Amino acid sequence: SDSSNVNVIESKSLSDLTSATDYAVQIDGNGQNVSLTIDSSILNKQEIRDAGGIRFNGGAGVNRLFGADADNTWIIDDGDSGSLQNGLIQFDDVENIFGGSGADTFTINGETDDGYDGSSSLTIDGKGGNDSITVTGDWSLSDSALKLEAESITVNDGVTINNTGKIELIAIAKDSSQITAENQLAARNTSIIIEGTIDAAGNDLVIKSTV
Repeated sequence: SDSSNVNVIESKSLSDLTSATDYAVQIDGNGQNVSLTIDSSILNKQEIRDAGGIRFNGGAGVNRLFGADADNTWIIDDGDSGSLQNGLIQFDDVENIFGGSGADTFTINGETDDGYDGSSSLTIDGKGGNDSITVTGDWSLSDSALKLEAESITVNDGVTINNTGKIELIAIAKDSSQITAENQLAARNTSIIIEGTIDAAGNDLVIKSTV
């Protein structure tokens, strides 16, 4: 692009930002379909965390967030909203959430959602690594399709998932490091543990575990 056409309206150094009022970086989808990938190089940048971290507001588009190729900790508080790496990255209106190549741990606290901006579905996929998804609170998703995919999926005791759209729980081993130097398949484990209740309201419910 031609840098002569770029106007800087305002700038601040990280040291001048305060986490109470600012973010180090804010990304707004503004109705576009946006994909954001987190690079592992920022995970240990304390100055970014001190300045309020990174805020990704997907908005009305169909948006995707990819975690760094590291061990990631995700908290999902409102279906398509939550945080990554203890608040270093915060996000809203992101309908497709993917882990990196490390071990991704997703905790879904549950919430009531009446549909997702720009999309009729929600996908949470651990991708590479030995990943886990745990649903810890009641979750009502209206008519949006739901797909959870990781090596281990757990719906805790007392938790209810209500949805009038399709629900897929897929436990699948994807970690290529499980192949030994002799090209032998090492021990691989997947699990789906449902101690609570899943109510698909008569629609498709897919539960599949495979290595």
